[in-house]
Amino acid sequence: MTIWRRLIRSESGFIPMLLALLIAAGAIIGLGVLMLKGSSISLEKSKSNSAQLIGLEKTIRAYVFLTRRLPCPANGDEDGISKPSCAGNNNDGVVPWATLGLPKDDAKDPFGHLISYHVDPDIVAGNICTGVTASPGTIRLNPSADTSLFVLISHGPNGLGGWLPTGRQSVIPSSTLERENCSDSAANPNNVTCANPNAKDVTQGPYQANPAAANYFDDTVLAARSSDYDKNCPVSTGGGGGDGNDRNNDDIPDHCQDGRGNDTHAPGCN
Repeated sequence: MTIWRRLIRSESGFIPMLLALLIAAGAIIGLGVLMLKGSSISLEKSKSNSAQLIGLEKTIRAYVFLTRRLPCPANGDEDGISKPSCAGNNNDGVVPWATLGLPKDDAKDPFGHLISYHVDPDIVAGNICTGVTASPGTIRLNPSADTSLFVLISHGPNGLGGWLPTGRQSVIPSSTLERENCSDSAANPNNVTCANPNAKDVTQGPYQANPAAANYFDDTVLAARSSDYDKNCPVSTGGGGGDGNDRNNDDIPDHCQDGRGNDTHAPGCN
């Protein structure tokens, strides 16, 4: 009888311990699943963010192809219409979704902020051509020595310096790297919280994931390649072309052929 009671006492202590171990193991597994799920969501947003920037760049390229000019940014607190000029400090803002024929949601990143759009301030009347090739642009892509005609910027998960869909700018970033990517163009200056220190400078990184770091940086930047826009520049800029849409004076509208004389098959062309 004594032996039997001892076994019962031993098992009664073992079972709760086993249950505790199983609960702990389940918690660890659950935590691991949550971490993997969070990582998967973050990766998915990162991928969709990059894909969205690429899609917007292609939309802008199509707009240039049809109109022969680069659209200016829109003010962050207005209705998505391009500003009449990109000169000077007017060169930054948000993607002009209405001018491009897009719904507003297409101009927002996966984190809910409007995507910023900075254009070379030296471009006159949207003309990107220097002779038969596109200008390399004067937007400096720090920390590299490269330049670009324009850049698209998602302000990342923290959204600092980006524009909210409500027409107000997020709080100013503490990081000087992120501050360089602020778009401070607005119809109402009171809506601006983050002034752009230099109209021609944009920061590409390096990426810094620690929010406590002084140089924290979670922006995603896509810079346009000028070579992708060469086909929009005419082979010859001479001739009549009374309405400005036949600069080669060959009786073929400019949007119906690329810079090398190939048919574009654009709407309205035979």
